[in-house]
Amino acid sequence: MVHHVLARQIPTNITHLRFTARDAQGNVFYATPALAKQTDITLSPVPVQATELLIEYLAGSNLLGIFVAPLSLQPGQTFVVDDPAFLDVTAAITALDLTPLTPQIAKGTSQQFMAVATLSDASMVNLNGQVSWNSSDPTVADISNLGRATGLMAGTSDITAAIGSFSATTTLTVTNAALTKVVVSPPTATVAAGTAQQYTALGLFSDGTTQDLTATAAWNATGMATINATGLATGSTAGGAQVTATFNGMTSDPAVLTVSNATILALQVSPNNIQLNPGAMQAFTVLASLSDGNTQNMTGSAAWTSTGTIAANLFTADATGDFTVTATVGSLSQTVPVKVTQPTGSGPLLFTGHNASMFRLLAFSIDPQTGVLAPFTNGYPQDSTAFTDAGTQFQFVKNPAGRYALLLNRRTSANNTVGSWFTVAGDGTSVNNLIFTIIGAVTGPARFSSDGRLLAVAAQTSVIAMTARDING
Repeated sequence: MVHHVLARQIPTNITHLRFTARDAQGNVFYATPALAKQTDITLSPVPVQATELLIEYLAGSNLLGIFVAPLSLQPGQTFVVDDPAFLDVTAAITALDLTPLTPQIAKGTSQQFMAVATLSDASMVNLNGQVSWNSSDPTVADISNLGRATGLMAGTSDITAAIGSFSATTTLTVTNAALTKVVVSPPTATVAAGTAQQYTALGLFSDGTTQDLTATAAWNATGMATINATGLATGSTAGGAQVTATFNGMTSDPAVLTVSNATILALQVSPNNIQLNPGAMQAFTVLASLSDGNTQNMTGSAAWTSTGTIAANLFTADATGDFTVTATVGSLSQTVPVKVTQPTGSGPLLFTGHNASMFRLLAFSIDPQTGVLAPFTNGYPQDSTAFTDAGTQFQFVKNPAGRYALLLNRRTSANNTVGSWFTVAGDGTSVNNLIFTIIGAVTGPARFSSDGRLLAVAAQTSVIAMTARDING
């Protein structure tokens, strides 16, 4: 039995809550319809196999908030979920998109999909765990409750994600391409005893394609190391070890891991003493200086903490101020400062790519009293401007004083809009001319707050960063 206690104030327009108990693979063991909001709600009987509880906060049929609470159930026990957090979605869903678009995999391999909802305020949120997933031809491919599809036989199947009245569909192609080789990287590595090395497995197929098999291969380590299911090997004592990955009966050549008696003398976190704009994200790395004179990358095995917001080694500048980021390995740690400040007359822009090649970028002023958006009277860029490379520029002129908003509509072709993105920037400084420049692209899962700030990055979403400057200064 699970007892849900809500002591904290949540938005008054929340009318119902919906609960789903599942395991880490997304298998559902218990689910409720939408229940009227109450301070105390008891769920029974919840099977002990469930390891997490998805809580959806609804205004009527509109999803306004989500939270996933870990469960640890014993027979006959009452497990209390006390005052769960509220991931504020704040706006109704207006569109749902799927990535990647039209992927191709070999039979017996898998593809992770991501469902991204565009909300009525043009922000976006990853709803992989909240949507329902379906494969139109389960003999070709099946799909888990968390959006991972597995190819079963050659053919095509439409993969659909749905929530409420919204759905998105893309076509998955499964081929008969044969696995010809499994390659483990890095081929050689050295770690100190007690530290770890992350390995990856790549599958080479007969049609010339490659697929990342790291998450689905069976990992094995012999000698002075152990390895977990995701390819993270840990050296136990000084000596040698060999690491292999096996997929569909094919085993890679062994990668050689040397485990030394070296001890860690010091840690160095990079970058150090950086300055970020609100909404920006920064990945940190940590190198260990060893007693044998070598260095070792400890980024994946270090414990990361921050006075701000950090997930693993990824810091999110979701508020202005002075923060710290700390990496800890064993008894050693190093802390670096991070300053988050508003830029003058501009703001960082981040948007999901969805393989977009065309877009429309519009600017709005924000009324300081009402918060209402009003289009600029001039200074609009051209509609459907094509872009391919970093360095493409767009210019706004006669920008009024105050804060402003930017809305980006993304397209893969002239008639195929794949989503929108929204941000708020500006600090009250009057600027006459602004130039925005695409500065690069990264990959990862993406989650947005209600005001357009990127909160986290998730697999298989393209993110393009832009910066703005006043051309008069």
